[in-house]
Amino acid sequence: TNEKNFIRFEKGSKNTRGMHATTCELQVWENGKRTLYVPEDIEDVVVHLRLERRGEMLLTSFSKDDGKTWKELPQHKLDKLTGAVKVGVSLTNNTEPGCTVKFQDLKVVAGANQKISTVDPAKTQNEPPPTAKPATSELPAK
Repeated sequence: TNEKNFIRFEKGSKNTRGMHATTCELQVWENGKRTLYVPEDIEDVVVHLRLERRGEMLLTSFSKDDGKTWKELPQHKLDKLTGAVKVGVSLTNNTEPGCTVKFQDLKVVAGANQKISTVDPAKTQNEPPPTAKPATSELPAK
């Protein structure tokens, strides 16, 4: 992955002209162009996000009930994101008032015969977006 080829999967909250909306959004960027955008309107509640790569296929889902049930988003074939990828979490906020976010139970799981190598978060804190990540891991394709 690099600044032109990446996946963004997030819970977003927007305030446009006094109208508040909360969404779960999947974006895939390849060669600097957004090739997939899937927004799903949701209630403003705690959300668990699950992102999985099986070979060339990207599978995403979210849960609003602590992982008891999962809503799947459309599968997507990854043309440009092959090989090992970096995985990270971040927070972006550009509205008033600010927000509080708690990252909890982050798991990066490798498939059979794969390894995960981690990067020291302290070494990435001062990098500019999109590479600045509080924590990253490399996860090869299954």
